Amino acid sequence: HTWEHTPAKRGFDTWFGSYNSEQDYFKHTMANQTDFRENYYDENGNLVDDIRNDLTGQYNTYLFTDKSVELIQNHNQSNPLFLYLAYTAPHVPRQASKEDVERFASHIPGKISKSKERKSYAAQISVMDEGIGKV
Repeated sequence: HTWEHTPAKRGFDTWFGSYNSEQDYFKHTMANQTDFRENYYDENGNLVDDIRNDLTGQYNTYLFTDKSVELIQNHNQSNPLFLYLAYTAPHVPRQASKEDVERFASHIPGKISKSKERKSYAAQISVMDEGIGKV
């Protein structure tokens, strides 16, 4: 990516997420490099690019939901709000927590690798659907 092609340089006030694809849902890395960012403009109008290493271990679908709810709750109600929420789920890599797989996909039979992928996919969809409901 180039800075001129990022959301903050294309009219968005903030950005929360990854610039690259196929990112690990928990480590937030691609090619062993963290790419989970929060971009915003500070009080002086300077673009801040905060690489969020502190979020390692947290599932990004939950992070997207929580950030969206936070933005909605904290914005000035007298101004309009445009929120573009684009989850990365369900996308490779097929990752979900064991708890979410158990909660949403325990009814799917089988122990072969295709079943594991199917269960992770079902959990990804379910966590995303749950998040949409919260937003």
